[in-house]
Amino acid sequence: MKRTFNFMKLAFLVIALISISCSPEDGRDGEQGSQGVAGQDGQDGTDGNANVVASPWFDEEFPNTASTSASFNRTDTAIDQDVANAAAFLVYGKRFTLGGTDIIVQLPVTDDERTYFYELFPQTNRIFFRAESVDKTTQFIFDDYAQFRFVIIPSNNSTGKGSSPDFSKMSYEEVMDYFGLTY
Repeated sequence: MKRTFNFMKLAFLVIALISISCSPEDGRDGEQGSQGVAGQDGQDGTDGNANVVASPWFDEEFPNTASTSASFNRTDTAIDQDVANAAAFLVYGKRFTLGGTDIIVQLPVTDDERTYFYELFPQTNRIFFRAESVDKTTQFIFDDYAQFRFVIIPSNNSTGKGSSPDFSKMSYEEVMDYFGLTY
């Protein structure tokens, strides 16, 4: 019995030494198993600029008569109270040139003794475009800008690119490039 007990102790000691002295790096790696069945494709995420709204260019609708001021309205359901409360709202005017290069400026702008600006009326989903003579007495036909466009950048849109720049200080091209929008 004593002999069996000593044999068992010795066997246990040998097994313990073998298991302690072995490590995964000591042996050869087994062969790579075969590739498993491909899983189902996941749903695509939304683009980083998914919440940014850019209107198409639209023609100006100022009256074609000389006056000290003129105005027109544009209705768009994207112009709502949330936009008025918290979104960055940028408006651009486009002037066509003879050389084929369009000049695009951000409103409000004063140009050739004329000021162009806008107001939002979110209750009725409207943007109100207004032009005035700087001195309020000289009459003009307000046709400096042939088209207008607006861009809405919601405040909850961190743009996925860290802290957002001051879009109002960026050129039209910089804003379009930043969000990957068409000119």
